[in-house]
Amino acid sequence: MSLFYSLLQTAKEEEKPVALRANSPDGPKLYLGYLLDHNEETISLKSLSQQGLPNGIVIIRTTDLFGVDFDDIFLRRLEVKEASLRKLYADTAVPAIFHIGNCSIEEILQQAKKEGNIIFLNLYQDLGLYGFIKEVTEAEFLIEVYNSYGQYDGMSVHLIENIKNINWDDEDTRIVRILLDREKTIN
Repeated sequence: MSLFYSLLQTAKEEEKPVALRANSPDGPKLYLGYLLDHNEETISLKSLSQQGLPNGIVIIRTTDLFGVDFDDIFLRRLEVKEASLRKLYADTAVPAIFHIGNCSIEEILQQAKKEGNIIFLNLYQDLGLYGFIKEVTEAEFLIEVYNSYGQYDGMSVHLIENIKNINWDDEDTRIVRILLDREKTIN
């Protein structure tokens, strides 16, 4: 038995998602989902979108397969997304501060700190940060940073004026929070 089929069989038995890398007429393609069946001719997959949503059934020719990924950090995140769809796509509870009107970035950071809410900050000079606000002054803030996989990534201080926008309780911050909570229950 080849290593491909051995890994596919493990994924099927453990009911964990895989990423199949296959040739297609448009070039290499990545298929995500749960293995339904595999044989010498075809591989059937209960497909998932990158958001963890059901995406039909995909059948590819075994001869087009050139790679299989299993149990990597991306697939574990996808698995959590798929299992947490209701939490991820639930309506957002809006804190009272947003109903007051004319609230400043500093006040929003203070509210995030008070609620212990994970937020995503898009900064003018950087890509952005997920994290918990730990301290806020008139000009600066301290954030406990996490990556998109829920892994701790240190502490960071920035100027409030460098915040371009804030994502509050969206799909991405929710998945990071779920991954963090999941990690806490494991340890």
